[in-house]
Amino acid sequence: MVAAGAHRSAYIFWEGEWLARRLRMQTWARLERFPLALALPWGIAPGPWLPYLPLPLPFAVQLKILPPVHVSRREDVTRAGQRVQVMMQRALDGMLT
Repeated sequence: MVAAGAHRSAYIFWEGEWLARRLRMQTWARLERFPLALALPWGIAPGPWLPYLPLPLPFAVQLKILPPVHVSRREDVTRAGQRVQVMMQRALDGMLT
């Protein structure tokens, strides 16, 4: 599944790349960023885990369900991940045009 437009639900004012590197989040959480966002009810919502309410602005979120991805036991995990990313990006590009 891919979603387009959900990023409008909060105002991200800091991407947090430096903090994610410092906390080595890529190794234990598979994250390259730890953003800080302006969101309700917290005011500032740290990171991707804290739930928040969308800002009270009208915005549309589009969702698209993609076909299942089959990965054989012999397929390289990195290559399978790249294949999934390409599939997801094509779907997002189609949704945004």
